[in-house]
Amino acid sequence: MVKYLPVNYRCDATVVECTPIIPTVLPGNTSETLEESKYLPRPNVGKFWAAPYHSQAPPGDEFPPTMLEFPFSCGRDIRFVPREGTTDTCLVYTSGFFSPSTVDKPRPAAWAFIYGPAALTGLSTQQFIPEALRTISGPVEEKGPFGQLAPPTVVRAHLRAILAALRYRSWQGDGFKTLVIATHSHTVVEGLTWHAEKMTRDGFQIGPGTLMEDADMWMATLGEIEYSISQGLGVKLWCVRNSLNRAAVTAAERRSASSVGIENYRDYVGVNAIAIQCAYR
Repeated sequence: MVKYLPVNYRCDATVVECTPIIPTVLPGNTSETLEESKYLPRPNVGKFWAAPYHSQAPPGDEFPPTMLEFPFSCGRDIRFVPREGTTDTCLVYTSGFFSPSTVDKPRPAAWAFIYGPAALTGLSTQQFIPEALRTISGPVEEKGPFGQLAPPTVVRAHLRAILAALRYRSWQGDGFKTLVIATHSHTVVEGLTWHAEKMTRDGFQIGPGTLMEDADMWMATLGEIEYSISQGLGVKLWCVRNSLNRAAVTAAERRSASSVGIENYRDYVGVNAIAIQCAYR
């Protein structure tokens, strides 16, 4: 057994027991290694909710890439922060992709999120190609975060992207007080904000004994939002036009085209600029 510490991943991070598998480099993500972990997601218990974020400005204008100092983690790095005012708010772009029409050549659903460019170039986010951005992506696993088999859906892919972004690192450990998550899925934004309390109160059921579609992913994502807020990180959901989220959309589509199906749920843990996969047994 090997012990490692997810540096700056959780404010209350503890040493996790891991069994290494063969290190793997995956397309679209540099410097990734594959490890197996016993760390499990948190269920939603209904204390805190995400808030909707509203703005008339395009996200690329309101949150331009800015070089920041991170004295307790990765030194200097680029994040999307407000053009004017505080730098304690950070924007990430997320997207999910699933095409059920590819029955003859089935492709897994996939997700992606982008949390900054690799370098300051003066280009807008939509002018970047995914390779020039700090992009983390992966296939939507056949089993959900609590171990149940679940069929792929577009909504599930979008939720998976948001869950991955939240769990990627301790954003509050980087000095952020608010994480704004941009997505072009109206269903996901409304579900994680306006309808979250009712979903939780109803036990994620649409009728007696009948769970709603993607109930496990809704529960896990709301649970992670709830945990983040309890640790001092506000979470806001911003519904943006597809055209303003093109880089993340492209990254998710490419990951779907280049991936094979994966059975077990995996976390992607950001340690400095490296992404470590942690797969649940």
